[in-house]
Formats: sequence, C-alpha cells, structure tokens
Amino acid sequence: MKKRILTASMIAAILAVSACGNGAKPVPTTGPAPEVTSAASDVTSAGNTSAAETPAEDTSSAETAAAQEEKTDDTGFEVTKTVIYTGINDKKYYLEDAVEVNEEWGMATYDTALVRVSTGTYHDSETEPDLFTPDEFIYSGEKAELGTVYQVKKDDVMGDLKIASAETQISFIKNDETGEYISMPFYSCTKIDGDITVTGVLRYYFDEQYAISSGDLVFVPDGSYKGLPLSFSPSGMYEDYGVTSFDMKETIPEDGGYGDTYYAGGICVYSDAPRLRLGNILQDDALKSNSDLTTLLDGAKADCSKRVEVTLTNLQLEWSDQFGSDHSSAVIKSIKGI
Repeated sequence: MKKRILTASMIAAILAVSACGNGAKPVPTTGPAPEVTSAASDVTSAGNTSAAETPAEDTSSAETAAAQEEKTDDTGFEVTKTVIYTGINDKKYYLEDAVEVNEEWGMATYDTALVRVSTGTYHDSETEPDLFTPDEFIYSGEKAELGTVYQVKKDDVMGDLKIASAETQISFIKNDETGEYISMPFYSCTKIDGDITVTGVLRYYFDEQYAISSGDLVFVPDGSYKGLPLSFSPSGMYEDYGVTSFDMKETIPEDGGYGDTYYAGGICVYSDAPRLRLGNILQDDALKSNSDLTTLLDGAKADCSKRVEVTLTNLQLEWSDQFGSDHSSAVIKSIKGI
C-alpha cells in the first residue's frame, strides 16, 4: 500500500489536541516494544463477526451500535473486543484489528494501549497528496457514537521501572479515490515512573530537511537500560526504520542517508539517532548555574564523542506518525562527564 505522508502544516491542528495523557486514564503495562514489520492495512472489514459478537444493527440509521466481547488472545493478554458501527457506508470498525495494525507499525509499543479514534478524509491525488480533513476527534470514548477506549492489560513493572501510562491514537482515514477507510496510527505516548541513568554522547542535532543545524543539543545513548522499550524513530517519516531500543546501529537504514554523522559549520552534529532533546530541559536555573555543566556542554559543541552520564526522571515518550519523530521530555536530575 502506498505510504500516506501528511505534512506538518496540514495536521498542526490535530497535534494541538494530542497532548500526552489528554483525557486518558493511566493504565500500567510492561514489555519491550515490538519491531516494525509492515505498513498499515485495511481494517474496515465488514465480515468476521457473528450474531453472538454483535447485536443486529439498523444499518439505515447513522446511530452507533457497539458490542463487546471478552476473550484471551494467544499471548495471554485479556482483550476487550469492541465493535463500532458508525453508519458510514454501513461498515463496522474493529478496534481489535486497528490495534494489531498499530502494533505492526511499532506504534502500540507497550502491552497496554489506550486507543483513541478519529475519522477523516485523506485526499489521495496527484495535486493534493498531503491533505487530511478530520471529521471528528475521539478521546477516551467520550463520544461513544464514533469510538471507544480499547485496552490490553498485563503486568505493570519492567525490571525496576514502572510504566505509569501508555496510550495510542488511531485515525480512520478515507481514501476519496477508492472510498475505502484505512487505519492510520497517529500518536503514541508513554510515561515512565522512577529514575533512569544512561550513558552516551552529547551532540548537536542536524535537521537534514533544511540542511542546517538547529542548534538543538541532544543526548544520544549508547546502550539500553534494562531493555527500556523506547521507540524513537528516524525522522523523515521512514517508519520502516523505526527502532525499539537505544541501539545506535539500528538507526542506519540500508539505503543510507540517516543516522550518519555530519559536520556543519565546524560543529559536529548527529542526525536522526534515537535521541532525547535537551534544549528545553537545560533551561532549568539550577542546571544553568552549574559551572561544571556549562563547561561540559560547551565542550560538546566541539567534541562529537563527549561522553556523559545522564540521570533522568519523569520520562515521557511521545511519537507522532505524521512527523516520524519524537517529542519526548524528561527532567534531568544530574548530568556529568565520564
């Protein structure tokens, strides 16, 4: 299936209402992120249901009917299957299927996913390839006529880390050439409790799209922390090259061009690595007044291999499929050269 790439300008309004935790009830979870295996597929099947699963619908009405069935999948997770009837083209949308597609794309990266659903029209044409018109946004099942919350639950601890919450938003997008709806993973966010200490290097981020250095200082970790299921992805919407850990080697795609080291204006920068942007975090007054830290950061401008140890807390990982990049944040408790 052709990749649907939506420009930032066309979906700015969508992101404005996609804050992590917006209207979602925290659900603990655990487990590593699945690998990206394939692109999304159509999940708007009108079949694979039965009278036992879904009550009879009045398909002439636009009113929604929903039915739930409890079951256990092959992995042992408790699954609530919610069938949503929107009245659009008399089609039923299976959120269970949408979550499976989402996991294939590496978006539902945790064992618990709060799925939020929206519908809209995707203008798939030669002249308007990047337009997405949202019809309505669904948050945590508040508007039951179009969507509901889908949850998969398991454990809540991974090593000594606790996943405070995890959520994913799914958009149903209509291809106005074929009239079909597909599911498009849109947004993922996870909050992690506790402190995390990792080592790596400080570099300046290089925005390859505009071929200039953004001056955004980033921390590039050089290993994983107890298998922490971070899922930073290379930018440029190359979702097939998504990564599931802090392994820098996984950021270099087969065709090259991403994950490489660049030299711009004498400043060593690193493009599209799993990274934690430190720009806003480093505005903390206590950190700015730390002379050792200032010296360390100044040194990072000239030394690509400036190694540091960073202790983070309140880590919040966000991923937007349209941008193909992370919007992660954290509070730095300490940072020191090693």
